[in-house]
This record gives sequence, structure tokens and C-alpha cells, in this order.
Amino acid sequence: MPQPAAAPASTEDHSALVDEVLAAAGGDVRKAIIGLVLGQRQLEAEAANTVSAGYVRRRLRR
Repeated sequence: MPQPAAAPASTEDHSALVDEVLAAAGGDVRKAIIGLVLGQRQLEAEAANTVSAGYVRRRLRR
């Protein structure tokens, strides 16, 4: 069963996450953004492989 959506995070929570991402990228903003974009693409690819074609209203691959 899916988990209920979490309550919206506060701005302070977002600031802490941004600080964490920037620290992981060594302070390089461009590197941090690239990492986030690549992570998002990976999540989208995983979701595309696990969600049924009917659910996302696309054609089945042949």
C-alpha cells in the first residue's frame, strides 16, 4: 500500500537540504545541479520501468 504524502517541508528544511547537496558537490553549484538532474532522470527511468503502460496511458512496447 502506498505511503501517504508527507507534510510540506518548511523553508528551513529546504535550506538544510540545499546546503547538504552543495556540500556533497564540494561547493560547486553547477556540479550540484548536474547531480540533481541526473538523479531525477534516473528516478524517471526507474518509474517508467515499474509503472504499467495503461496507468501512464502510453502504448505498450513491442
